[in-house]
Amino acid sequence: MLIAVVPASPKTGQAAIRALLNSTQTTKPISVKGVYRDLARVSEEFLSNPHFQAVKGDVSDATSLDLTGVDAVLAITPPRYDGSDILACARTASENTRLAIQKSGSVKRLVLLSSMGAEHESGTVGFFSVHL
Repeated sequence: MLIAVVPASPKTGQAAIRALLNSTQTTKPISVKGVYRDLARVSEEFLSNPHFQAVKGDVSDATSLDLTGVDAVLAITPPRYDGSDILACARTASENTRLAIQKSGSVKRLVLLSSMGAEHESGTVGFFSVHL
């Protein structure tokens, strides 16, 4: 099974890749495709693993996302540290990820991970999935 982690460079993406590559719960090894805006951020730890591939892609640019051959996607709401509108960025990321999944024709499973709105008591659950 080939699982794409989109985006792969934030800490959550790195932890997910590490867990997937170290998984012993399946009879066949899991292969991971990490999608990075900047390939210089790929961990050496991952590059030495034969079940890992790093590809260039940016959730803010739909044309850069290629999920061809991917069986499952772990889509993570990317963190924003530049003061930009996090909701607008999340909408763009989810729409571009959705388009890439549709274009691939191979993705059968999708896991969405977001902590957006976690600081609020109610009213924010499901934002990312509604837009994907």
